[in-house]
Amino acid sequence: MSEQADKYEVEDTTSIRRYGRRTWRVHNPYITTYRHAEMVGDYLLARHKDPIHVVRIAGARAVPWLEPGDRVTVVDSLAGINDEYFLSHIRWSFGPSSPYIMDITAMRASDLFANLDNYFVIGTDRYYDPKTYLDPKRLFW
Repeated sequence: MSEQADKYEVEDTTSIRRYGRRTWRVHNPYITTYRHAEMVGDYLLARHKDPIHVVRIAGARAVPWLEPGDRVTVVDSLAGINDEYFLSHIRWSFGPSSPYIMDITAMRASDLFANLDNYFVIGTDRYYDPKTYLDPKRLFW
């Protein structure tokens, strides 16, 4: 971690060991303080240090009331999957001599929102702390 006035660097050694070093430079004129850069850097590290697990299922029996953004449970004993996922893509197909089926793409919910308690408190520059704020207004971006 560096503490220059215009630079904040953060890294995760476990992620570097697993996936190699990946860098992301943020050039944003609205980040004007070191603390703001720290919050953005910590958030981006937490959000992107591990890849998002994506599943694709082809030829499943159609469930016509599902929409992209819906949260579903995917269970596959052969792959060892039993988690909640958000649907990101659905393709329907049917014909006169074929069943009504769908192909879906979904992202694991815990990868997208790993820690739902780690919000920011509106009107301050502090992270949410459940011991300090009992009924906070929280913001997640």
